[in-house]
Amino acid sequence: MRLHHGSHAAPASSATQPMNRLRFSPRGLMTRLALFYAVLALIALVLVKWTLLLSEFSELKDEIARGSLITSMSAETLDLSQDFDTANTPSARSLEHALESFLLHLERPRDRLGNEPSFIMTELAAQPLAAAILDPNGALLASAPRDGRWQAQIAASADPLWKNLSTNDAPILIVSEDSPRLLRRYAAPIRDSAHVLRGVLVLELRLPVPWRSLSFDWNFEWPILIAYLLLFGLGSALFLSRYVTRRLNRIASAAHAWSGGDFSEIIQDQSADELGVLARDLNRMASELRALVQTRARLASIEERQRLGRDLHDTVKQKAFALQMQLAAAARHADPGDRTRIEEARRITEEIQRELMLILDEMRLPENSAHAAATLEAQIAERSDAWARRSGIALHRLVDDARDVSAAHDEAVLRIIDEALANVWRHSHASEARLSLQREESQFILRIVDNGRGGAAERSAGMGIRNMRERSAALPGGRFALSSTDGGTTITVCWNLPIQ
Repeated sequence: MRLHHGSHAAPASSATQPMNRLRFSPRGLMTRLALFYAVLALIALVLVKWTLLLSEFSELKDEIARGSLITSMSAETLDLSQDFDTANTPSARSLEHALESFLLHLERPRDRLGNEPSFIMTELAAQPLAAAILDPNGALLASAPRDGRWQAQIAASADPLWKNLSTNDAPILIVSEDSPRLLRRYAAPIRDSAHVLRGVLVLELRLPVPWRSLSFDWNFEWPILIAYLLLFGLGSALFLSRYVTRRLNRIASAAHAWSGGDFSEIIQDQSADELGVLARDLNRMASELRALVQTRARLASIEERQRLGRDLHDTVKQKAFALQMQLAAAARHADPGDRTRIEEARRITEEIQRELMLILDEMRLPENSAHAAATLEAQIAERSDAWARRSGIALHRLVDDARDVSAAHDEAVLRIIDEALANVWRHSHASEARLSLQREESQFILRIVDNGRGGAAERSAGMGIRNMRERSAALPGGRFALSSTDGGTTITVCWNLPIQ
């Protein structure tokens, strides 16, 4: 009797529904992570650039405070005094050339101001410095650069500044501002060899504050920054798609198989990161779910067998017993000719009762927990001894080291033994039977041998041998063999040891 339970079947909808694999999507998680990394990198780069600008800008201010521009102007006025050491004023062209050379030396790295101050000046403004030469009356003689956006303006001749210039040889700070821009304007007297004031050298430094340059000025670094961000975003997307998405697809594939009831698939991920830990936790969960499903299936099978056993006991067995009683009563009052036929019917009824009792024994579940927890060897001994008492057939039993049989396979082994012994009783007419369960190297071998008349075969109308063959095939590496001759029948079942 074969029972089918709905708990074994996988849901049709989950088994046929295709799995949704993770792919690139403009609104997907991978895109969001790539954009997040790109924006984070942009903020980090802006902060780094701002920090460097502030540091270099502070160094420039320190260099100015140490008097670098004043020193440079003093040296330049000495050079210009040679040009004015004549009766005539130098030409505007020669003065402009001298001023442009002076500014070039100030802006060039590794020269008068040093590397970092020169770099920050040229980075913050296209024209950080401007210079002019005025005559003693304040008239403009020359300016640089030629396309400068500002004109040298100095106080009128009556201003005390001119008195300071006429009596002082050192450059004077005229204007000093730090907001909204950095502004420094100096004036230095130009004297000839007779120490007569011939002109005034004006130098102005005009720079925006660093954060205004960072926010509003488009220089050559921004295209490089954008190209870097694009490269970083594409690299992040490629990394996430190949390293993260592929692993998530393996998890999704296993989850899809589990939803269809196939818990044999596991997630192959041995990495030590968070996804690897998640994969191992999910594998452990799948193993526990498989054990739970198997337990529920066994419980459902046991409950169904118990119900059928009760129904058979309360209906068919009772009716068979009543029929036997009726036949016994009829035999006592029947004629001799009819009595023989009635006795034959009684024997057939008794055979039906014995087979029914065997079926009920197979479907019986021990009610006490001690029996339920008994070892396989103890259960084989109990069942085979009960069979020997009922059948009257001598049984020789040899069970060797049955403790290594997996508990998940106990039920199948017991059912095979029950079916084989029942066939010996019903069909073999044997007087002796042998039952052995032995371990040989990496496998178990179960044999049931009788000395009956033989002739056993797997008939299309019978299910006993077919059931044994199917239960044997369900064991790991299970194999079933039947040998039947005139000297008896041998049933052999082999299966592999469980993998540790």
